[in-house]
Amino acid sequence: MSAGAAQNFQTFVDALMCKYRHSENLELDPDIFVPKQAPGKADSSGNIVLNTEVLALHDACINTAGTVEDIQHCLKCLRELDLTCNNVSEWDEVFKLLGAMPMLEFLNLTSNPLCNPMPRDQHSCRFPSVRQLVLNSTLISWSTLTELMPCFPNVEELHLSLNNYSSVDLDGSYQASSVCVLYFNGNNVADWCEVAKLGYYCPNLRALVMCEAQNLQSFGEADQCRALFPNLTSLTVSDTAIEDWEQIDTLMQFPALDQVKLQRIPLLEDYTEKEGRQLLVARLPNVSKLNGSMITDTEREDAERAFIRHYMDCDEKPARYFELESRYGKLDPLVQLNLKPKTTAEVKIKFGDQEETRKISLRQTVKQFKKSLEEFAAHPVSKFRLFYHDHTSAYGAEELRFPTRNLYALNITDGSDFIIVLKHN
Repeated sequence: MSAGAAQNFQTFVDALMCKYRHSENLELDPDIFVPKQAPGKADSSGNIVLNTEVLALHDACINTAGTVEDIQHCLKCLRELDLTCNNVSEWDEVFKLLGAMPMLEFLNLTSNPLCNPMPRDQHSCRFPSVRQLVLNSTLISWSTLTELMPCFPNVEELHLSLNNYSSVDLDGSYQASSVCVLYFNGNNVADWCEVAKLGYYCPNLRALVMCEAQNLQSFGEADQCRALFPNLTSLTVSDTAIEDWEQIDTLMQFPALDQVKLQRIPLLEDYTEKEGRQLLVARLPNVSKLNGSMITDTEREDAERAFIRHYMDCDEKPARYFELESRYGKLDPLVQLNLKPKTTAEVKIKFGDQEETRKISLRQTVKQFKKSLEEFAAHPVSKFRLFYHDHTSAYGAEELRFPTRNLYALNITDGSDFIIVLKHN
């Protein structure tokens, strides 16, 4: 936010009052509140008391908390607070809010400029009720994070996306043992050795979501996987730079890994969606859920047989090929049928005594095709009609009346006729 807008900054309490005091009956927006009791009322002094468990104040120009007493007065039973896109920059202010909300379980501070260090006198603070902490796009440093996390001893889900991390700089011996789910999307980490530090920092990590790490090309060494991610059951690494099948094989080394999301990576660009999925399923016998879909026994067997056929004529075969061949034996290659629809046809164009043979694209629409015939007919499209005659049909010529219809929908064959007839004035 620009310096010129500084006069618009306000406290958390002011933003709350500004948003809800003007409503006559204090009915709450259902997109903002999920009230568990009566939504809100004014006390004898005219101040608002919000009996709600969920509160969101986005883009409200909040930069400070206000007084703890006022916050406690307004919010008696708040459990979820979302302050996305405000201007809170000091941890003192965050801790004031938390101190006034002893029941808070979810805190979202996305896009607040919290890059300043924590004050020393706050290190002893503890907020044991918080279970989910969202620090996306805050640019919080690793040094501040390692000082901050002991204040949240029971956080189970931590969000650190979009913080421009290119490395993981963990100081000291503290480990965030309570963290089971970590979101680390859109950062710049390229070396799995840095990612492995997350496994050390969160020794009980069960799910790691790390999409859009666009420079990440590997999953490190097998020993790292086993030692630093012993409890990881779910890994999401879509939109990364993985381009080597050997890296996919590394995923078998995670001792507890059961679910994987791996989409939009260079490795799969040359395959259809079905082919790519089959190759992944065949290489990952330890995974039961891929890209959000359960792998059935039938799908796995089909994928493993397809994997054998895929590599059977290759000079270099992966180790997984021989494992599967020992199970299914040597397979016969499938009969190759070309089931792709035709995209072109060689047809005759007739107009009066004129006739011309053309190879046309069947992907174009009737409108586009008629437009391409204007020069041959020496008339604009508005002056003629076009008929299609399939010699295998018993119904004669058919006028092409629908301009947006694709030509391939007509089942056009080589040698068919298109006949141009001028309209009567």
